[in-house]
Amino acid sequence: MACGNNMVSRSGLQSTPAPIAMSSGLDPGARQWLSAHEVATASSRVQREMDQAASRARSSTSGAEASRAVRDAEKALSEAARMKAPEKDRRALVRDLQRKLDQIKRDAARADALSDAELDRERITRIGATQSGQLSAIRLGVVSSPTPIDMVLQARSIPLDIQELLRDALANPAIAAQIKDELPDAMRKVQEVSSHAPGITVQQIAGMTIGRASQRGTLWSKTVTTRGHATGFAYEVVAAARFIDGARTPGNGGNALRVVKGEDELIFGQKLPAGPDRKHVEADVMIVKPDGYKIGIDSKAYSRPFPPSTDLKAELAGIKEAIRQGEVHEFHFAVRDAISPSARALIEAADRELRAEMRDRTPSAQPTISDLQAESVDWSRPIICFHENLG
Repeated sequence: MACGNNMVSRSGLQSTPAPIAMSSGLDPGARQWLSAHEVATASSRVQREMDQAASRARSSTSGAEASRAVRDAEKALSEAARMKAPEKDRRALVRDLQRKLDQIKRDAARADALSDAELDRERITRIGATQSGQLSAIRLGVVSSPTPIDMVLQARSIPLDIQELLRDALANPAIAAQIKDELPDAMRKVQEVSSHAPGITVQQIAGMTIGRASQRGTLWSKTVTTRGHATGFAYEVVAAARFIDGARTPGNGGNALRVVKGEDELIFGQKLPAGPDRKHVEADVMIVKPDGYKIGIDSKAYSRPFPPSTDLKAELAGIKEAIRQGEVHEFHFAVRDAISPSARALIEAADRELRAEMRDRTPSAQPTISDLQAESVDWSRPIICFHENLG
């Protein structure tokens, strides 16, 4: 889930970060700091504007409404970042507003999903009798006896709504058997943490399973029926569950990674800005902590040691850029098998280079939102990390 100083797209969620420029009316030499009373008044006003945007985002039913709410929220945050208040007070205000903006973007993503689902309902009502007659019996839910997959799901006491997410994946011969075995319990854990996480939510409409997601997410029901990427997509859920089970320390040190039920938010398929060699970097799983701290995960389902490649170099360059821009604060590779020594060396080198750069940065006289966010990162510890042999 992106945050930072963004320009907003139609959905209010895909954006290109840009520094907040101080207007001529707020030239540092033009006037003195605001008085305590003026700071309190201005803070109250931007907080009120942010709360109003949050209310509109929660109640919005269309992408356009959600987009307007996000724009208004980012405007309030931008104003707070430029406020001529004492640095400590301004930073505290910006951190609080940033957390609210992150939640507004999540609410806007749900509004997008609902809007898209409504379009599907309208489309399905136009399906004629001939087209409806071509739908398979199992898709229309008229099979009289349970299939072997149904019996497995029922035996594991998988909730009915999660069963709907799993049937296509478990029936796909392209998905590795070991991943299929773990997928039901993994999906249940993921949904318990972040109910109907963006990227893998479905709705039952006219007897058909329609996979919907925000524009920033992926389509579970569509992807798990393919042959090319189905195993990798299913492993994203299994990999996320590995960190729900307990904290795991990265192979190159750094912060132990754990998903906390009841506190953290999970987003699947988050697109992050990248460097010159890639249009974007995808965080297969994004963990969003209650304070807005964001951790991206790239899951690798290789059943052999994870190799180095030109694409890995381009991805690492993109990850570094995303961290510079404050779109994500840490990034972890979650690898099913081992990581080859040369791939490990590439990851460790990228991490060292970025941390040295960020530690040596000269603080800006006019900090951007991303600059303020970077203060929450401990640059003394690895932030581009890897976990191997996750199985």
